[in-house]
Amino acid sequence: MEKSENKKLDKWLGALVGAAVGDALGWPNEQNSKNISKAQHKEQEMFQKWLRRDGGRFWSHNEEIHPGEYSDDTQLIIATARSLRYGSSWNKFFSKVELPAWVSYERGGGGATKRAAETWRKGSNPWNVEKENKADVQKYFNAGGNGVAMRILPHVFRREGTWAEVKHQVFLNGIFTHGHPRALVGALVYADALTYLQNIEKTLGYGELVDYLLERVEEWGSFPNVQKLDSWMNAANIIFRNNYMSLWDEVTEEVIEQLRIVKEGLDQGALDMGDEVLEKLGCFDRKVNGSGTVTAVASIYLASKFASSPRLAVIEAAYLKNADTDTLASMVGGLLGILHGSEFLSVSWLDVQDYEYLKSLIHQEQKEDTKLSGPLFDYYNPEMKAKFKHLQVGDQLKAEPFGKLTLKDKRLNQPNAKNAVVNTLKFVTDEGQHIFVKTYEKGSIEDDYSPKDNRGNGQTNQSNARYQQQQAQPSRYPNKPVLDSRKIRGLSNILPEKLEFDLCLQFIADVMDEIERNGNGGINQSGLNFLKQRWMKHQIDMKDIEKAVKVILQY
Repeated sequence: MEKSENKKLDKWLGALVGAAVGDALGWPNEQNSKNISKAQHKEQEMFQKWLRRDGGRFWSHNEEIHPGEYSDDTQLIIATARSLRYGSSWNKFFSKVELPAWVSYERGGGGATKRAAETWRKGSNPWNVEKENKADVQKYFNAGGNGVAMRILPHVFRREGTWAEVKHQVFLNGIFTHGHPRALVGALVYADALTYLQNIEKTLGYGELVDYLLERVEEWGSFPNVQKLDSWMNAANIIFRNNYMSLWDEVTEEVIEQLRIVKEGLDQGALDMGDEVLEKLGCFDRKVNGSGTVTAVASIYLASKFASSPRLAVIEAAYLKNADTDTLASMVGGLLGILHGSEFLSVSWLDVQDYEYLKSLIHQEQKEDTKLSGPLFDYYNPEMKAKFKHLQVGDQLKAEPFGKLTLKDKRLNQPNAKNAVVNTLKFVTDEGQHIFVKTYEKGSIEDDYSPKDNRGNGQTNQSNARYQQQQAQPSRYPNKPVLDSRKIRGLSNILPEKLEFDLCLQFIADVMDEIERNGNGGINQSGLNFLKQRWMKHQIDMKDIEKAVKVILQY
């Protein structure tokens, strides 16, 4: 492979992983993350374990999020990338398979995207003024959030150097969930920034990216020439009384003004201190900081300001107070990743969820056949919902768009609501992506075992007792592993002879992952069963696995 091709692929890898890293670092700090962890995270470059309250009033529970796990931003980047395997049919696959399936496994998804995806799941589209409630269509066209901009990264990879096609695809991707120009123009200016940085071979000049975008207003700011949009355009004109194009132009002018604010800040050079520019853009105003335009321009500003210190840029975005940190840091990571390639990634960042799967996305082959080989991954389908509730660790199912999935873990969440039994099912696909699904059931209260709180109310129910019991389960291997550079060479003692070297390393990584996930320095029976199921195709049996566990734990 030529050097230029390698460099291009490395830029894609840097962008994909950089976006996922920003998402995972920023998610616990995001204004709507529902993070209830009390301890402040001090090692800002490191991923953190945190506790999230979710489930609303009737299913309220505390969910444990492990270090490096990402949210909806990365989920939808992956969904977009997977759709693009289908060439000219990508848009049908994204709207009719990826979005409907995403409803069942989304983590921290935005309201507009979830509403639109649910409409697609039911077989309609969110701008259908004839079938959908007019108030819902109004909500769709008022949706101007950053849920579009955060997911369009793969379109730049697939059509590098062909801006007209990138613009077409980004707009089409956007209208599947959002109808307001702020969402769509924000995504387009971000896409144009990515396209420019992808083709840069030299050091990025200070303020160079902003100057480029101000010169390119006619490219990213003009309404796309998209065919077969009559029904969508008619709906837009009904909702906005034939003023949609005027609104589009107004939003474009807003972005121009925001870019000028950024240019003024960057022109100050070393005097550009603090968060004044971000404040002027609206990054700390809850009313507007989640909009597509604000987030896109803010990410362009941070990427420009910290272009020579890319890690610092991602950390800066991930830890801003009162900001939409996961999406902002994800988009900054995408920009600087596509500029610098994978070299800017910290070693600890390679522990981000599904790193190996993200790597595989840059090499995925095109598919011609869009016929589904199995049912849709749909928790809300009664038949599949019943199946989910009875799955045991190690069980498999086949569902689109993932193919075959294996249940890796089933964990009971700590309940806050009466009678709530909420389990988190952790699946892994054959390609290596981890999918989390929650099941909800009602449990009975055991009043005889319910201690009183300070107000005299019984709070502990059967599901809470089950949670405590699950937390107390002993590990089969109680010792805590310690592995350092001096001991890594001794791993030759546990490399199965029947495996090639790269598979050996993956095998060790899987074993250590299970040890770390278990939290007690060992692997429980479900983890052992998972490893056996995953590696049996390579003739690895339980004896090999237990040998590896014991040797690692002795280090």
